[in-house]
Amino acid sequence: MDARKRLSLLALGVLALAGCKGKGSPEGIVSLSAPAEQVAADPATVPKEGGPRIGAVEMAAPVYLKPDRRSPKIGYLRAGATAVRGEKPAAFDDCQGGYYRVLPAGYICAEGSASIDMKHPILRALTRRPDLSKPMPYPYAFVRAIAPNYYRPASKAEQFQYEMRLKEHLRSYKRLQKKWDAIEVGANDVPLDAEGNAIGEPPTEAPDLPDQELYGGDGNDAIPGFSRAAARSRTSRRSRSPTTRSSRTASHGTRASRSSARSSATTTGASR
Repeated sequence: MDARKRLSLLALGVLALAGCKGKGSPEGIVSLSAPAEQVAADPATVPKEGGPRIGAVEMAAPVYLKPDRRSPKIGYLRAGATAVRGEKPAAFDDCQGGYYRVLPAGYICAEGSASIDMKHPILRALTRRPDLSKPMPYPYAFVRAIAPNYYRPASKAEQFQYEMRLKEHLRSYKRLQKKWDAIEVGANDVPLDAEGNAIGEPPTEAPDLPDQELYGGDGNDAIPGFSRAAARSRTSRRSRSPTTRSSRTASHGTRASRSSARSSATTTGASR
C-alpha cells in the first residue's frame, strides 16, 4: 500500500473518531437508550394560580399521572369539586374533551366525569364545599327514620303524603323540640393551629348556632338559581311524583315545615 493510500485511510479514521464523540460522552460512546430531547410544553397548557378551572360532574373524576387513561391514578375530585387547570388541553389521545393539566399535579379528562363549563348544573348545585381546616370537614347528620329524597321542593301536601307518620312526628316534636334540637361539643369546637394540631381545650358548652349554620349554611340566604328554576317548574309538573325512592339519607330541605326537617335529622356535635 503506497503512502498516499495510507494517509487517506488515516484521515478517515480521525474523522470517524471525532464524529463519535458527543457532549457529555468523553469516551466517544453514543448511548442508544438515552432519552430524546424533550420538546418544550405549550405555556398555555401549564396551570397557574387564579387560572380557569375544571370540575367533577359525576361522583368522582380521576386525576391521572399522565394525559393517558392507562397511566396511574394519583387522586380524584368528588362531585362538585374543582381544580385549577391550564388554558389549553395537553393532549387528546383517548379523551375527546382533552386532558388538562391541573394543580397541584396530574391531568383530568374533560369528558364524562369532568367539565370545564363552570355553569354545569352539578357544579352550580354543589357549591358548598368541605371546610378542610376542620377535623370534620363535612356536616353530618343521623336520620331517625326513613326519609324520602325529592326531585324538587315538595309542597306541604306532598310531604304529608310521602313522609311516614309525619303528623304524629310533628306532635312529638312540639313536646321534645328542645331535646331533639340540642347539640353537643364536638371535634370542630377544639381550637387548632395552622397545621391542624389541637392547641387548647374544647369549650364546656356547645356554641349557640342559628338554624342556617346548624344545617350547613354559610350565612347567605340567597336562593340558588337552580332552586328557583325548580320551584318555577313545579306548577307545570304537578302530575309527576316528586319522590325518587325512600332511603336512609337526610331529607333534602322542604318548605312545608322547618320543624319536620329539623327533627328528621339530629346533627351530631362533631360537626356544624
